[in-house]
Amino acid sequence: MNLRFKSWLKSLPFLRSFAFYKNAVYYFINEKSKTLSNTTLRINKIIFFLKTYFSYTFISSRDEYKRTSKLLRKIRIIENTGTPFFYSIDTKTIILYEHSVFGNLTPDYTMLLHNSIQDLKKKNLSDKMVVVLNDIEKYIDRCLALLIKKSRENEEKISALKRIKTNKAETFFEALQRILLINQFMWQEGHRLIGLGHLDKILSPYYYHDLSSGSLSSDKAFLLIKDFIKVLHRDYIYKSSSFLGDTGQIVILGGLQEDGTYICNDITHFFIQATKELHLPDPKLLVRISKNWPMALSNDCMGCIQTGIGYPLFSNDDIIIPLLQEFGYDYSDCFEYGTSACWEPFIIGKSSDANNLKSINFARPLVDVLNSYPSLETFSDFIDVYKNTLALYCEKLVQEAFSMEWEKAPLLSLFTGNCLENRLDIADGGAVYNNYGFTTVALPNTINSLFNIKKYVYDEKVITLSELNTILINDFIDKESIRKLLQNNANYYGSDNPDVIKLVNDIFIFASETTLTSIPENKKRKIKIGVSSPNYLSESIGFPATPDGRRKNDPFSVHISSENSSDYTSLFSFASKLDYSGNRFNGNVVDVMVAPKFIQNNYESFHQMVRAAFLQGVFQMQFNVLSASTLIEAKNSPDKFPNLIVRVWGFSAYFNDLPEIYKEVLIERALNYEYSHN
Repeated sequence: MNLRFKSWLKSLPFLRSFAFYKNAVYYFINEKSKTLSNTTLRINKIIFFLKTYFSYTFISSRDEYKRTSKLLRKIRIIENTGTPFFYSIDTKTIILYEHSVFGNLTPDYTMLLHNSIQDLKKKNLSDKMVVVLNDIEKYIDRCLALLIKKSRENEEKISALKRIKTNKAETFFEALQRILLINQFMWQEGHRLIGLGHLDKILSPYYYHDLSSGSLSSDKAFLLIKDFIKVLHRDYIYKSSSFLGDTGQIVILGGLQEDGTYICNDITHFFIQATKELHLPDPKLLVRISKNWPMALSNDCMGCIQTGIGYPLFSNDDIIIPLLQEFGYDYSDCFEYGTSACWEPFIIGKSSDANNLKSINFARPLVDVLNSYPSLETFSDFIDVYKNTLALYCEKLVQEAFSMEWEKAPLLSLFTGNCLENRLDIADGGAVYNNYGFTTVALPNTINSLFNIKKYVYDEKVITLSELNTILINDFIDKESIRKLLQNNANYYGSDNPDVIKLVNDIFIFASETTLTSIPENKKRKIKIGVSSPNYLSESIGFPATPDGRRKNDPFSVHISSENSSDYTSLFSFASKLDYSGNRFNGNVVDVMVAPKFIQNNYESFHQMVRAAFLQGVFQMQFNVLSASTLIEAKNSPDKFPNLIVRVWGFSAYFNDLPEIYKEVLIERALNYEYSHN
């Protein structure tokens, strides 16, 4: 079809409407249906869509500023009850987009803390940005009218909202309220997995000012933080992405500063204590640690982890900050890093970095080689062919990434550094940093498979390459002895074995360098990759058996972990020796499985071991504190465990909300851990 004619066809109003309404159907079937049971049939999802569709308002326009103006006029104001804060997300007013929408980001909340709306208007803005600010003022006026009409008990809310228009934030309460307002705008504009930023740093000037003036007590501040957390959690069903709990609402705490000091204040401890007391699966906490992180904070963190909620995630500033600088981030900005929804570093408020854009499945080219090359003379030949196949696979993913189109986002651009100064939307490269990030999956399975191939095909000649491939295609049917042999190979991913570490780094470096060299010459974005991914299960569904003894459809291994769950020392040593330099810092999480009684009985030694691991060079670490017997009982009798929380990939969730397959993975890992400790 002639391209000009095709373009004209797409511009026709009825075809544009069809595209938008098609997206509406997609939204319901793929997003809203996550609230249904896991066993719901597709037809029931369609019935659900038909029943609820007409209660929703859909907003669509090719002009992003008209779209934003319409959104701010149309969204319904939902009054808060039982909280001192105003926070209103109209979950039934949805923007329909045609292209990809930015998510997994954290806006610059300080833009509205350090400025009023009137102050922002005085900057060198485009006329369209001024219109957006005017529309925000009109929205605030609508909110004020409702609050004034409803109750005089809303005086503090009313005052805080009024002052947003004309004054910068001056109190702790005002700062929290403005963060909530910006946050609700991000969700309302359709951005998913929105972070909260480095809150103990942002909020400390307001807290200590109020404390010294006598207008705020530490007890009152702690209660406000608890209310703040509860308000953010309230819409967690709407905010959840892949499934319930996956909201991306991450709070950054602690961290090394440019002058060499370490941030740790009352607010740091308040957030950890509030999270521990509330026992909610979100918002989640990430604590940036350094060699001089205080023991009191370390103890608070371990106490929170012991509750089983999976927080906080630890991120090692001593490793990550130099890597950010090496990659090209400004030195000062490196100390302002946060992470995307899970663990992928970027610069808060200054980045459009799409850190979860693609996932490299290291096992895919391995299967392709086995299918295409029934015989290769040496293991060295096999590795060469695997790398060539991996390179082609990575190049294809890079091409797909750079062919994506992004929707413009006036509200997100308003709170992203440099977009205002550059008078550019975030989709047009207005942010300071505009990079892509790839996650990776199945590297452990691939490494274990390669060692098995070396040992049993080439060194000991137990089986030929062709015979192995036939067994894999048939999913080990009548070959259980071979499967057990492959599973029991002593050289495995996660062990402190020089040969294993050398091969892992070889494959990891090769893939990362291939992504960089595959970037089109006219593109300014760079690509970073990491060895953690939430796709260890979704990528495994339908994936054939692999030479590590994994059957078809079995989950891939999780992040940086070991089959020998009890050997923490070896695992930490392994993780510290991986090469994260260059562009290999896009999330590298050591996933630790531990029983509650183990921490309880060995608290001091376990605590010191964790601290030593970071001094050794571990990049990041998260914990799943689980009892296999509790998980099994909860799976069989969910009503008895309505509040059981587990760590899933980069977030925590209620165990009862998880799909059955995720429950089974957690139970199997917990059983493996307990077996290895007996």
